[in-house]
Amino acid sequence: MLEPTTAKTLARYSNAWYAPYAALTVNAFGKGRAYYVGAGMEPSFYARFLPEVAAHCGVEGVLETPEGVSAQVRWVDGKPLIYVMNMTTEQQTVALPRAMRDVLQERDIEEELVLAPRDVAALI
Repeated sequence: MLEPTTAKTLARYSNAWYAPYAALTVNAFGKGRAYYVGAGMEPSFYARFLPEVAAHCGVEGVLETPEGVSAQVRWVDGKPLIYVMNMTTEQQTVALPRAMRDVLQERDIEEELVLAPRDVAALI
């Protein structure tokens, strides 16, 4: 049960039993801030909330990906290497902003990356 002292309450429970408690808080610290989600939220909440937090923090997405596919940048020798991981049991397609190279399979990809179920690519 969240009873913030220094944090700002962003959301409260609507249920009368939990109404005095915070469901979502944010606390500023130094140059940053910490969010605390004190409730079991639906995936749709995170789909809306996390992009807002990321945008507020200046974090930009790497690639637009379908649900179940993640794209993450790792820096190798000062150059970006984008790992794209399909964590679903279905084939997935990711549109690319430009032609890229998958260094794992040593193949050039023009406009769309097609990933088999549970497949991964490392793009430069």
